Amino acid sequence: VFFPASQNKHRSEMAEEFKLQQQMLEQMKQLDALHKKMKAIERVNQKCQYKGPSLKVRIAVSDQKFISSTKVLCNDCNGKNLFIRQILGINDDEDDGESDNNDELKQNDQPKQPGQFDPSSVIELFFDRNPKFFPVILDHLRGYTMALRLHAMNVTELEWLLDDAVFYRLGKFVDLLQETMHKRFDVRYCSPLIELSCDGTVATRKAVNASINHGCAVHGVLKSGKRYVEFQMMSQGDRYIRFGVTEAENYSFAPYPGSGIQCKGCSYYAADGTCYRAGNNEAWGAALSYGDKCGVLVEINDENNTATIAWYINGKLVKQPEDLKEYMDVSKGVIFLANMYSASDMVAIVQSPSVHI
Repeated sequence: VFFPASQNKHRSEMAEEFKLQQQMLEQMKQLDALHKKMKAIERVNQKCQYKGPSLKVRIAVSDQKFISSTKVLCNDCNGKNLFIRQILGINDDEDDGESDNNDELKQNDQPKQPGQFDPSSVIELFFDRNPKFFPVILDHLRGYTMALRLHAMNVTELEWLLDDAVFYRLGKFVDLLQETMHKRFDVRYCSPLIELSCDGTVATRKAVNASINHGCAVHGVLKSGKRYVEFQMMSQGDRYIRFGVTEAENYSFAPYPGSGIQCKGCSYYAADGTCYRAGNNEAWGAALSYGDKCGVLVEINDENNTATIAWYINGKLVKQPEDLKEYMDVSKGVIFLANMYSASDMVAIVQSPSVHI
């Protein structure tokens, strides 16, 4: 059937108009969902405000007892944590707007008012959790600086503490713990030919099966956002060490990132400053020596449409960021690692990076 050009043009315009209408409807739905979420967040913020007298709080964690106060547990800087929810009688399942059941408040779900607290009373709370790291939780709530204490913990202890921080809804502490863990090697992603220090900050190549590339990954998989990991050369020698990233879902500690299909990604070679990716290499920057630092910066947008990688040597950017999507599938997660070749090669993760991201 033959249709005149004007009729075909009209059909095309109608199809385009319909497509635009569908896009507008989808945007309106998204805006409506965002508006509901913001209202829910505002409601929870209003509810999670303690306006009563300063009271002693006796906290039972499993079979151990701890003493604190509403001044500490209900402090605004500690956020909408589980303690203030328990004290005010707010249901644990009322979150910050993620639930679809938060549109209407139940009459019996109103927070306690100042007049409902007896100034001479002691509030009792109970949590069926392991109490081992609860003193650390309390010190964080009391405002103590936690950096040195967390630095002294190993990865197992940090994971344990992170689980507790998530349970007690301590958002800022969760962020701090995750940032700390992202500066530790992960034994689960470490070659058996590499030995880790007790705190997981230093990796050393064993003498067994020397002259073979083996790697050890840093804790945490990056799906989106920005992460910077800085490594430091802790040994002298031939410096056959590489710093880079590879796919988390297809992780392999050998041979090295950028070597080809077996280990996709990119890596910076300390011996001569070349960049390895897709089985090839290119002159990139300076060779590294004992004490030098190599930082790896990866940025991935939320939709995974763009992803870049850049290297920093002793705090200075080496060339402009590269398109990481050309060399690996970032949707499979990005994992940072150091790869070593020779016996006694040693690499540390810098705990106070020279580049602040």
